[in-house]
Amino acid sequence: MLKHRIREDTKQIAVLRSEIPRLEAVLARRVDTRGDQFRMQVDGRLYNERAQAARALAGRAAAVLNAPRWDSAEQAVGQLGGFELTAKRQYRDDKPYVLVDVVGVPVDGIAISTGDIENAAPGLVVRFENALGSLDRKLTAKQDWIDELATEITRAEGELGKPFQHQDALHAAYTTRKAINDQLAAVAAPLPAPAVVSADPDVAASLGVLAATHAPPVPGHRQGHHPETGQRYRPGSNDLAPAPELD
Repeated sequence: MLKHRIREDTKQIAVLRSEIPRLEAVLARRVDTRGDQFRMQVDGRLYNERAQAARALAGRAAAVLNAPRWDSAEQAVGQLGGFELTAKRQYRDDKPYVLVDVVGVPVDGIAISTGDIENAAPGLVVRFENALGSLDRKLTAKQDWIDELATEITRAEGELGKPFQHQDALHAAYTTRKAINDQLAAVAAPLPAPAVVSADPDVAASLGVLAATHAPPVPGHRQGHHPETGQRYRPGSNDLAPAPELD
C-alpha cells in the first residue's frame, strides 16, 4: 500500500511539474488590465471603457450566434490581456449560446448567452479579466500540491519496513473469525443417519430381506428377483403365513 502511494504521488508530481512552465510562460505574457489600465480590442477597435467593450463584444457574439447553422467554425473576436479571443456557436438543451476561448491560456471557455447579448453590461468583460486573473491562483495551487505530495512521500518512505502497529489485533480478529466459522460449519453439518443393529441373527436376516424388497429397483433388475442371483424370490416355508383352518 505504501509503495503504491509513493509511486502514484511521484507520477502526480511529475505531471504538475510539467504544467508549471506553461503557466509561468502565460503569466509572463499577460498584460495587466486592472483599473484604469483596461484595454480590450473587439473587431479591430480598441476600447478603454468596459461598458463600451461589453457592448462591442455582445454585438460580435450576436453575429456568431446568427451565422448560418452550417457555419460552426471558430471566429476571431479580438484581444484582451495580450491574448487572442475566438468564438463559436454551441448548443445546450437545444438553446444556442456563444463559447469564447482565450487562445493559448489554460482556462475554461466563457459562455455568452442570449441574455448576455441583449443586456450587455461591464460584468461581461470582467468575467474574462477574472479568468486571466485566476492564473496566479492556479500556479500557487499546483506548487502547494507538489509540496503536499512530497511531504506524503517522505512520510510513507519513513513508514516502509516498520511492523504494522495493529498486527496483534488483526491476528486476534482473524483467529476469532475462524473459530466462529468453524462453529457455524459444525452446526450446519447434517447428522449421520442412525444405524439399525440387532444382536438377533434371525431379526437381522429379516431386516435384510425387507430392505432388499423395498429398496428402489436396480437398473437391469426385475422386480421380485434376487438382485445377485437373478432367480425369483420364493419365501421359505417358515415365511409363509399359516393356512386358515376350515370349520
